[in-house]
Amino acid sequence: MFELSKIHDLSKTIKILYVEDDLRIQEQVVRMFKQLHFQIDIAIDGKDGLDKVLEKEYDIVLTDIIMPRMDGMQMIQEIKKINPDIKIIITSAYNDKEKMLSYKSDIDLYYDKPFSIPKLINDIIVLMTPPE
Repeated sequence: MFELSKIHDLSKTIKILYVEDDLRIQEQVVRMFKQLHFQIDIAIDGKDGLDKVLEKEYDIVLTDIIMPRMDGMQMIQEIKKINPDIKIIITSAYNDKEKMLSYKSDIDLYYDKPFSIPKLINDIIVLMTPPE
């Protein structure tokens, strides 16, 4: 795990879009990220997430898969057309691992729900830390 000062320094520079339709999970994750000073915006489904990516630049899209209007995989495909360098992290209870593997080139990290928020934060810091 990273020391708290490193997390605070790096978190201020990372822009995250969190796409989650379960408001209880969304609230828990957002609260923890904001306590660590991450810049985090919220979208309630894939369509809302895609609209936000069209309006603003993000470093990371953290998303669920099964959502109304547009699912996470459709949203990811559209986002990658706009910005192929954006990091994609999936948090899902979706169980079709074979399907997930078919999208492996578009996904940087994958977490089964329920997931550890501290581990997610640590992994984001690792993902976004430039190599020395």
